[in-house]
Amino acid sequence: MTFRNLVLTALAAFCLPSTLASQPLPGVDEEETVIRTGVEEFVFGNGDVVFVRDGTLRWYRIETNEGCIGGEYLGRQIAFDTTGPAGRIDKLTNVIFPRYHRICGIVSIRRSETPPQFDSDSRVTLD
Repeated sequence: MTFRNLVLTALAAFCLPSTLASQPLPGVDEEETVIRTGVEEFVFGNGDVVFVRDGTLRWYRIETNEGCIGGEYLGRQIAFDTTGPAGRIDKLTNVIFPRYHRICGIVSIRRSETPPQFDSDSRVTLD
């Protein structure tokens, strides 16, 4: 195997997990976004996923760092440590669960249709 082929093989193996992680989810946009208004409501998905509704009634799927939520129900309170302009929530924002003194980082924020907890006909899965 030539050095070039070895590098290409290693690069392909390195890129594979991120490709799998970004597979389309039903009812969820593929593009990353930010939340520009305050969060009005939230529900937990599976694993490290939480769905939030902003002040304009739009839903978002937020994936936190692996193992932070871990499928545990972390209480009725959620806060966002926004350091950006005008309370904007982005990948640099921390998700805080005050009751458990837990702080999670954000891996992904994508627009979502209404989650199934609020719309029984939703295409969105909890993953």
